[in-house]
Amino acid sequence: GEIQIPSVTLDTFRHNLGVTFVNIPVETRVTLINRTNLDTKFRWEMPERILKSLKASQERDSIKEEDVENSIHGTTHEVCIEPEEGILRSKEKKIIRIVFTGKKESAIDDVLCCRVYGMSDPLGLLINSSCKGISMAFQYLPGKGS
Repeated sequence: GEIQIPSVTLDTFRHNLGVTFVNIPVETRVTLINRTNLDTKFRWEMPERILKSLKASQERDSIKEEDVENSIHGTTHEVCIEPEEGILRSKEKKIIRIVFTGKKESAIDDVLCCRVYGMSDPLGLLINSSCKGISMAFQYLPGKGS
């Protein structure tokens, strides 16, 4: 017999969202690809270093623990992932919907992690964005009679 372990990949490991705007959601999609005949579970989660940083800022800024646990990432942006977890069947390709919402003006480089049960290392997805505030400009155009 042959011993198999899950082998899952992403169709891309980087999404550059370009210029985004504060409080305007931007949707993108990635595909999880199961390359084996084994069913396996997956779960999107925060890298440990980010979670530790958020917990430290939670203590410093009196943020409620449930606010840290229920959102992916903190003060600069939010990321919603659907489905956040599930089962990837044999040879299945599953589309994952990611909604990014910038919360303040900044350059954002973030890593999302997908833990695949049976694989030693999580899959990483880099998200980049230059989040801008919405601005308006007015220009006076003289009429024909001026």
